[in-house]
Amino acid sequence: VPELPIAAHDEIGRLTATFNQMVTKIESSRVRQEKVEKALRHSKKEWERTFNAITDIVTIQTPDMCIVQSNTSGYIALGLPGSEIKGQHCHELFHGSSQPCPGCPLVKTQKTFSPYTKEMYHEKLGKTFLVSASPVLNEKGELTHIVHVATDITAIKKSEEDRIRLKAAIDQASETVVITDVEGSIQYVNPAFEKLTGYSREEAIGQNPRVLNSGKHDLQFFKKMWEDLTQGHAWKGRLINRKKDGSLFEEEATISPVRNKEGRITNFVAVKRDIS
Repeated sequence: VPELPIAAHDEIGRLTATFNQMVTKIESSRVRQEKVEKALRHSKKEWERTFNAITDIVTIQTPDMCIVQSNTSGYIALGLPGSEIKGQHCHELFHGSSQPCPGCPLVKTQKTFSPYTKEMYHEKLGKTFLVSASPVLNEKGELTHIVHVATDITAIKKSEEDRIRLKAAIDQASETVVITDVEGSIQYVNPAFEKLTGYSREEAIGQNPRVLNSGKHDLQFFKKMWEDLTQGHAWKGRLINRKKDGSLFEEEATISPVRNKEGRITNFVAVKRDIS
């Protein structure tokens, strides 16, 4: 809006000056409002990009578990567009049930206004999820929304189950199994080791395998063994060791280095058989 010429010392001049000031304030207010709106639109887009970049399934729900918004991972998991997810109940979409799942964290959050987490299996997807529910409260402390996050832990569960099976197999083995760190400190022994040597697991953990040293092998023998192992080679041979009670026994042993994903040696594992 163009400014009117100002006559500074008469009534018209004062009115004109006042008018120009009002116009300037209106224009400044309009510019500020546009900047605020632009910033809000930018923040909303940034939030949506971040929300949809999360690989976990994330939904925002009303206190009665009606989905208000889902991220992209939720759409993919359900195989449904956003228009068919919004407004639906969580348990109906994810489990095809008219009632919430037993022990559902969202139900607990709904009642207590506190966060909860639980491991849950999804039969339709054939996956195990770590499900968490977090409350969103307003200034009055009223529950307005619940944030629902489901993290796929199927691979982790399988890895844990494999580890448990492997440990069970090692625990039942008749051969002694000893695992040490790279410094040679014992981290694990199986029951066969305890039975053969007389040392309990608690007594062995943290010790060096030298605790079994019988004195029948010279330093060169162990130096060669250690060189082979630290160079990444397996060592095979016979050992004469000493039990806790002082008696000697002979073992046929295979000691192998264990490498991590980067190829670095992190442990040594010895599998030994009593051939006395």
